[in-house]
This record gives sequence, C-alpha cells and structure tokens, in this order.
Amino acid sequence: MTSRRVVVSIVACIILVLTIASLCAWVLARATPRWWRTIDPNSQETKQIAENIERGFTSLLSQSRPRDTVWAFRVTASQANAWLNTRLPLWLANLDEPVQWPASLRQVQVNFDEGVIRIGALVRDDQGERIIAASVEPRLEAGRFACPAVSVGAGQLDLPAGLLLPKIRRSMPDDVATAPFVEQLFALLADERTTDAVIKLEDDRRIHMLDIKLQDGALIVTCRTEWPG
Repeated sequence: MTSRRVVVSIVACIILVLTIASLCAWVLARATPRWWRTIDPNSQETKQIAENIERGFTSLLSQSRPRDTVWAFRVTASQANAWLNTRLPLWLANLDEPVQWPASLRQVQVNFDEGVIRIGALVRDDQGERIIAASVEPRLEAGRFACPAVSVGAGQLDLPAGLLLPKIRRSMPDDVATAPFVEQLFALLADERTTDAVIKLEDDRRIHMLDIKLQDGALIVTCRTEWPG
C-alpha cells in the first residue's frame, strides 16, 4: 500500500470514528436521564402532594419555638417535584413583581442523590423537546447558600460544567434563558453568586439554615430559630 493510500485510510477511519461519536452524542443528548420521572402536573394526586408539602413547610416556619431551638425538615424528590410543577408557577405569578412562567419550559425536576442534587428542565424548541440537566453540590458557608454545578448536559450526555454550562444557556429558548429566576439559577450554577441562608418571618424571627444533607433520596435541612433582640 502506498503512502498516499495509508494517509487516506487513516483520515477515513478518523472521520468514521468522529461520525459515530457525534451520532452517539446526539442520541445521548436526546435521551431521557435515568433519574427523570413521569409527572402529571394536572393530576389531583400531584396537586395534593404539592399543597400538603407547602402547608407543612409553612406550619414548620410559623411554629413557636424557644430561642435558638434547632430543628430540621425533610423533603423527598417526589414532594419537591410536585411542588415545582404545580405551586412554583403560581408562587411566581403572585409576587409583588409577577414573573410569568416561560411557555417553552414544560417541566422541572430534581433528584436527591448522596451529596448531589440533580436538576433538570424539559424545554421545547424548534427541534422538539429535550431535557437539560445539571448536577450540583449544595453547601452552606458563612450564612450563605451555594450550589455550583459539577456537571451539566442534555439528556444522558454529561460533561464537566466549565465546558458546557455557557453553551447550554445559549442553546435554551429565549423565553427560558431570559426569565429572571433562570438567570439567577445559572449564576448559582456557575458559582458566580450565593443566596442568603436566612428566612425572615413577619414577626421578625429569623430561620437560619445550619446544615444541608442528602440522604436516602431526600433533602434534610437543619435550621435554628432566632428571636429579635
């Protein structure tokens, strides 16, 4: 075989490998993540779960406790997903400055693994529907909450966050990418901002988040109630 034929064969093999790799990446990007669940936001069961978890959390916050009492609450992924897909859009719409839920954002979900929260969004664009996901490691530092992404991807394609996060954001439908809460989320994922880990109640009490734990498919948050003065 001549040198020219050797070069042509090598180039052909490289092109073939790249084509197969691109096809596999496309298939993975369109596939459903293994942790993604089937949720019907319109079902009465889903709505009831969401209302129960919201009512229970509100009750926990408003309970009268002695000064500096430490307590905790637990939320499963199923409970969180029910609330995210039924109550969150209503909550955003009832803010002092209402936020409209993006039409292209069809569904959002979370999954609680050991040490990692998986966040996913089902979006619809000109090419159909796809799931964009990120794995984050939540932490509390000096009274601030952070959740930088360790990996992001589409479907079952998962890559380091630093490589893909900016591209993922640019690829999202405009109404999703420009939504205020989505912009804030991407700033958290990029580790560009943190949020206050203190909840201020109407009677001037403050709920300080002390610890975040992911265990047995649930998010467990330990808090302390502080009184003014």
